[in-house]
Amino acid sequence: MRPRHADTREEDRRPALPSLQDMAVTTAYEALRRQARRLARRTHPRPDPADAPLRAAGILLAQAPLLLDDRCWRALLRFAAAMRLPQLLADLFAGRPVNVTEDRAALHHLARAEEEILRAAADQIADARAREDARLLATARARLREMAEALHAGRLRAADGGPFRAILHIGIGGSHLGPEAAWQALAPAVAQEARIPVHFLSNLDGSTLTATLGRLVPARTLVIVASKSFTTVETMTLWQAVRGWLGAEGIDPAAQALAVTARPERAAAAGFARERILIAPESIGGRFSLTSAFGAPVAFGLGWETFSALLAGARAMDDHVATAPPAENLAFRMALAGFWMKAVRRVASEVVVPYADRLDLFVDHLQQLDLESNGKRVAAADGRSLPWPSAAALWGRRGTNAQHAFFEMLHQGTRDQLITLIGIRPGWSERMDLDQALLANLLGQSAAFLRGRSRQEAQAALMDRGLDEQAARHLAPHLVLPGARPHQILLLERLDAFHFGALLALFEHRTVLEGWLYGINPFDQWGVERGKELARLVERLLEGGQEAGEPDPVHLAILDHLARDRR
Repeated sequence: MRPRHADTREEDRRPALPSLQDMAVTTAYEALRRQARRLARRTHPRPDPADAPLRAAGILLAQAPLLLDDRCWRALLRFAAAMRLPQLLADLFAGRPVNVTEDRAALHHLARAEEEILRAAADQIADARAREDARLLATARARLREMAEALHAGRLRAADGGPFRAILHIGIGGSHLGPEAAWQALAPAVAQEARIPVHFLSNLDGSTLTATLGRLVPARTLVIVASKSFTTVETMTLWQAVRGWLGAEGIDPAAQALAVTARPERAAAAGFARERILIAPESIGGRFSLTSAFGAPVAFGLGWETFSALLAGARAMDDHVATAPPAENLAFRMALAGFWMKAVRRVASEVVVPYADRLDLFVDHLQQLDLESNGKRVAAADGRSLPWPSAAALWGRRGTNAQHAFFEMLHQGTRDQLITLIGIRPGWSERMDLDQALLANLLGQSAAFLRGRSRQEAQAALMDRGLDEQAARHLAPHLVLPGARPHQILLLERLDAFHFGALLALFEHRTVLEGWLYGINPFDQWGVERGKELARLVERLLEGGQEAGEPDPVHLAILDHLARDRR
């Protein structure tokens, strides 16, 4: 494929975001509302060409049903055109500053590009800062590979000259959720003798810190401190505790730790040697950062071959999303379905259920990816309030456990959700019988979501169990399922690094496209920062200090209660 960035220097324009008050946008949205009212009169879904499965990068997408038909898909595509999605997607891949509130590009896709494209981008992207970030990505990729290979070859050694036997990763949010999800998904597929165990610390929970350090030998542990800003309170606090743990054993912390950050000068000031700092540029958002240097725990723990396969899978999905027309594009289809359900039909939440234990933490990663990106209330173009809802709550759990936890609500509850079921073609584990049983459960639940059960069917089933007609008629309403529950299925060919990378990239692109459909900037996160500011204020108050901007009476009462306990 020709490098996407090869001809971008000629055109150094800024992305033109649509105003949500534009006539074309409001007209297209009203057309969607009319389609929703029309489809609401249906009592059961019908087969439709829009339901045909799509395939890309080893993943099949089947959307059946989302209470959509061909007329509705055409209306959604017209809305996407009014919101300039094809142009914005082209801007993303061209390295233009699509992160409009921070005036920078979003280059997570470039972090997994082939080396030829990465080198070309470093010279040919039109935006000067994005060009420099591409150079940083190229350097960081080479350094990450060098260090991962040196670690597994025994050349990267501990302070006493011995080998590293374990890795302790300290990070939170985007620096933690993606790497831990990838480790859970991929580690079982790597031979035990070929991997180095990775332990994760994220939360300021002293009991977890104590238990984790108790499982490790300081002299044999490589510590990774991952923070984009290198000021993240949780990460820096935990690093100070781990520094003390190493120092208590007479170990120089700088000899056994490395940093991953977008602010290398801060890592250097904290005592990290330049050769022990891996850089991820500012244009890589934390929640999109797994395929950058923030993927170090995967590359170091599982080896470069595994991490390279993950990059290849993400790259294959990038190529599909960049080139496939919207109607045949997996990420477009998922984004359009998400906007339809959340902003038009206004469902309460999105539920993701992967039918594999190894993908359980992937739901946690998706929760941050989606809600930190799209949980916004104002338009990117002009800061006005959105005229429709944005992201709905995203949650879930692995199946079949989820079936015994919350599927009753999905089948019988009074509200629709957008349900995504993730399965794997049988043969991915060493137990074909269990693989088939897992997939049978997924497809069985999908069939129940689709077909439901009528009162007549419920009554007949009860009579087959031996109830008389009167008792069956009385009990039947409790067994009725409305059906037509909106859901979609993603089926992976295998659960390996390539397909995990493709799944990761698919949800990244889905999230960005859906954010643009809302009219927001999916790449900033201003809301999170406010809570951090106030947490620092409260921490100083807890230490007995005085602040000009005091908390509200409720929080003051809690602080007073804690102060009395200290007295």
